[in-house]
Amino acid sequence: MPASTSRAPAETSGGFSLSEATNTGIMPVLTAPVETPKVSPGAAQTEAIPDAAPPPANPMPPISPNFGTMPTAAEQATVATAKNATGQQPGTDTSPLVAAPSFSNLPQFGGSNSEPGLIPQPAASPAPQPINTLADSSPGPHPARPGSSSPQLATGNGRPGTKSLEGTQVPQLVVEKTAPAEIQVGRPAIFQIHVRNAGQVAASGVEIRDEIPRGARLQNTKPQASQSAQGGLVWKIGTLNPNEDVTVEIELMPTDEGEIGSVATVQFQTEASVRVKATRPLLAIETEGPEKVLKGEQVTLRITVSNPGSGIAEGVVVEEHVPAGFRHAAGAELEYEIGNLAPGESRELELAMEAVHAGPLVNVITVRGEPNLRTQNQKSIEVIAPQLQVAVEGPNRRYLEREAVYSLSVRNPGTAPARQVEMAVELPPGMKFVSGSNQAYYEENTRTVHWKLEEIPVQDGPPPVQLTLMPVEAGQHTLRLVSFDNSGASAEVEQAVVVEGISALFFEVADMDDPIEVGGQTMYEIRVVNQGSKEATNVQLAAELPPGLKPIAAEGPTRHGIESGRVVFAPLPRLAPKADTTYRIRVQGVQPGDLRMKVQVVTDEIRTPITKEESTRVYSDQ
Repeated sequence: MPASTSRAPAETSGGFSLSEATNTGIMPVLTAPVETPKVSPGAAQTEAIPDAAPPPANPMPPISPNFGTMPTAAEQATVATAKNATGQQPGTDTSPLVAAPSFSNLPQFGGSNSEPGLIPQPAASPAPQPINTLADSSPGPHPARPGSSSPQLATGNGRPGTKSLEGTQVPQLVVEKTAPAEIQVGRPAIFQIHVRNAGQVAASGVEIRDEIPRGARLQNTKPQASQSAQGGLVWKIGTLNPNEDVTVEIELMPTDEGEIGSVATVQFQTEASVRVKATRPLLAIETEGPEKVLKGEQVTLRITVSNPGSGIAEGVVVEEHVPAGFRHAAGAELEYEIGNLAPGESRELELAMEAVHAGPLVNVITVRGEPNLRTQNQKSIEVIAPQLQVAVEGPNRRYLEREAVYSLSVRNPGTAPARQVEMAVELPPGMKFVSGSNQAYYEENTRTVHWKLEEIPVQDGPPPVQLTLMPVEAGQHTLRLVSFDNSGASAEVEQAVVVEGISALFFEVADMDDPIEVGGQTMYEIRVVNQGSKEATNVQLAAELPPGLKPIAAEGPTRHGIESGRVVFAPLPRLAPKADTTYRIRVQGVQPGDLRMKVQVVTDEIRTPITKEESTRVYSDQ
């Protein structure tokens, strides 16, 4: 038989481009050719003739180069064997979850519909018209076909045909309908109808008819089909010469699970049919792990991904967004590619993370696949941890050489016990350690006082400890209390202490000669001592003499003035701690009697005068 030739069927109107249709990447697979029927001219339907010519040994290639060369039955078997050898078999696999550099978006079908699988379906159209897509949203039964009526008698306009049509005409038409081995709800699929003239004469008036399968929605046809009065698809091929073939394509979107198919017919009742089962893959995910984990420890989650559906879930990927309270060595955005999951197949993964922050956390794991499969699982985990809180109670102002007692406390307001707790106080140079309660240990080299505790329960703490210090240097000082445990929990607090000195003046008044006679003289010596720890400023001394004593002269560390029985010295700017100074006043007795001189001292620190008196006996011989 001479080599067959192919030609595209005549289009009723307009053109058709695959760029206008949704291409999922599924290559059409040809099934074995159906029984080759013979077509008798003028018959209402085609019938199989026992002595018809056998079909060709190899399936016919598709017409459109956009789909490439279709595999033979042997090639299909080879592909299936390769998949079984390299693909992933059903079972359980434990693999670590690793990071991926990027995330891919799932394909979206159905235009602007937000729910997966919702694709517009055809709207009823009573008149024949060109078809690309039909927009009926209901995949229900086809409309009822009207009954046929008897033809009416009329005059004809027929003309004789060419010489080649004379005699016995026995064209042979071979029809075959193919589809992928499996289709999935929500994913477009390509069905093909192949017609070849295996006879020796041309077949004229060839017409291909088909219906939209129940449970599917028409997306496109190639070439463009017309719509019959009953709602079916019609391609008017015209004349098909010997060894010439033609292929039409139907792009469908499955909407229901189950067997999807329809019967394609060629004029003279030459028929071909195809049957395919529609499946629905599903994805499910479960996460197992502890409800609580201690901060700093590792938590391992067991993730089970399964396909409880009836079809293969393709391109399955597990996504993990690591919560802020956990840390993973590969980063915060993780991805693991599982590949394909057969119906009933499951995979197990392990995800290990380190708990770094305390508090309740929610770990969300997402699994996605094609077509448009996505589900999530949430796992609540509480990260528990001890927490330390310290406090210092005691004076924040103290005088030199006056002991200061401080009360120190530590407690655990966290969610886990604190173990091997240590508390320490750092002493400033101006404070000297005196004693500490509860087996306090003073480390002189570091000037720190230490306490150790085995454990502090949750929401609890031991009784406060006492620390006694001696201020030895005036100025601003800071006590720093720190506490920490073996988990890394820590706390600290500082207590400011102002250490001041105090000026304490003491003075003595003594007369050098006592008694004296009238007209005689004596010297008063006044010694002022600062017994305190702080210098005295603006030390001022004044002496008041009785009428029987007359001031004659005075000397001291500052200038002085004598007026109306008073001797007043100018203020001494500073008198250092433990320092002293002496004032002297010479007087003359002018009246007999027990006479008393009053001396007063004031400073900036001592505003109320300190007063002392010294008595001198003045006598007369008369």
